[in-house]
Amino acid sequence: MSTVELPAETTARLSELRPGDKATVVQLAAALDGTRSQLADLGLSPGLEVRVLQCRPALVIELDCTLLAVEDSVARHVLVDRLPPQE
Repeated sequence: MSTVELPAETTARLSELRPGDKATVVQLAAALDGTRSQLADLGLSPGLEVRVLQCRPALVIELDCTLLAVEDSVARHVLVDRLPPQE
């Protein structure tokens, strides 16, 4: 399993976010191999803003007008920049 460096304080793995958190996708790690193109086909790509709706039993995120359930094994390899909470 390859390791992915987290470059900034606000950078996290998608799997580390909690319901209500918003973030911008930074990178889909190389470890995802063929899954990267499948995620891109579903709209998950760098630069896209996502919002976490639930973490269990599956991680469910909202991107644009799409809801996407992501396995933890995939979410670990998606790097995001956390967005500050809106008040």
